[in-house]
Amino acid sequence: MEMFCGRIGSMTMRGNENSRLPSGDEVSERRRRRFERAELRRRRNKRIMAIIAIAAVILTSNSIVNKALVEAENGDDATDDFEPKAVAAKISETPPAPESNLVADEVTEDEVIEAAPEAAAQVEIHSRGTEEAVKYTTEYEALYGAPPSMDFGKNNKNVTIVKDYLEQTGQFSPEQICGILGNIAQESKFDPLSQNGHIAYGLFQWEDSRKANLMKHSDWQALSGQMDFFIHELDSDDARAAFKGLIKQETVEDAATVFCEKFERPSAPVLEKRIYYAEQFYLQYYSGKEVAKIIA
Repeated sequence: MEMFCGRIGSMTMRGNENSRLPSGDEVSERRRRRFERAELRRRRNKRIMAIIAIAAVILTSNSIVNKALVEAENGDDATDDFEPKAVAAKISETPPAPESNLVADEVTEDEVIEAAPEAAAQVEIHSRGTEEAVKYTTEYEALYGAPPSMDFGKNNKNVTIVKDYLEQTGQFSPEQICGILGNIAQESKFDPLSQNGHIAYGLFQWEDSRKANLMKHSDWQALSGQMDFFIHELDSDDARAAFKGLIKQETVEDAATVFCEKFERPSAPVLEKRIYYAEQFYLQYYSGKEVAKIIA
């Protein structure tokens, strides 16, 4: 299947000659405060999130979420399978929560009872996201024909690296992360050395003054250096509005669209492909089957 249509040159970002990238000290301080807040939230919520993850695994594996939600919507009593004690009883069958030292036998029944409703809500959210992604895939093929390939060759490993980087910032939801990933796929195929002649460069195809700012950054040709610069740029006049717009979005499609319009600003968006990529990344990393990995 064809990877891209058109020229990468039509998918570049326009610089702002009047923009100002914050000084190194300003960026470092802002970034430090942001990461400290994110780390505090992670530490405070780590145990309860791990418990929710365990409950989510149980709920998903036993296919009882939908029944519980339907009965709750109808005002009925929860199904027997959804009774907290029944959930707690299955704890011993559940593997350790991802990215946590918390193991199943350390969780009390009361904790699982408290976490079960939130786990059900999280599973429902990501199941709905999965349905939307599958629906968009079907619609894409009907409207545009064969979809672009999700094989980025030697850069496949970069997809996971970028996803993990974005997750670790603690600033973006799964939907927003996929919106960013979908745009990178369209811009550069996750190749940090990608360039359109002598105009646009890198993962996000920076150009003009924004490219010049990138080249002032240490390790500007490396994947890690470009991701560091990307986070720095979100605090600049060039991209602050993009960041504020992105974090308000709740769906993959909206996140991909807003990021394209406010951060990338291409002359030829080819928006349907960006959304397609983003939805496929959601299916790959954040579908209902992967919900426990997201929550922990």
